[in-house]
Amino acid sequence: MEVRAEVSCYVDIHSLEIVFNGRVVASREEPAGTRRLALNEKIQIPGAGWIAARCAARLMPSSVAWRSNFGVQAHTSPVYVKVAGQDLFSAPDIAYMLTLVEGSEIWVENWATRPDAARLAAIRKFFSDAREILHRRLHQHGIRHD
Repeated sequence: MEVRAEVSCYVDIHSLEIVFNGRVVASREEPAGTRRLALNEKIQIPGAGWIAARCAARLMPSSVAWRSNFGVQAHTSPVYVKVAGQDLFSAPDIAYMLTLVEGSEIWVENWATRPDAARLAAIRKFFSDAREILHRRLHQHGIRHD
């Protein structure tokens, strides 16, 4: 698959990477930094998954006092790669998502500012639906869980 990513920024960028399922599959480094960086490469995709681009800058110069410890980073949204006969599935990722759903529900129920009753019901339904979908995916793959 051929991929192309380009970044431009108000500070010097030092790296641009392509990641597939969280692993770097292509990268370009600019040790001196540049305000514009591009990468164009052919990569091997082993199967279904997601692909994204990310970039990073080293810490900004200390001459910008209020941002002296601020490193600029950016990450694109994923693009999902589908392959006939392959299912994009990760039990650890789904377990993690279930933890996020549970934590979000706890926050909504205990610490969030209470919206009106209709909005609260919609929020609760959103989390309930998300949990149901994630549980269903685990069951489809024969994975037992709590």
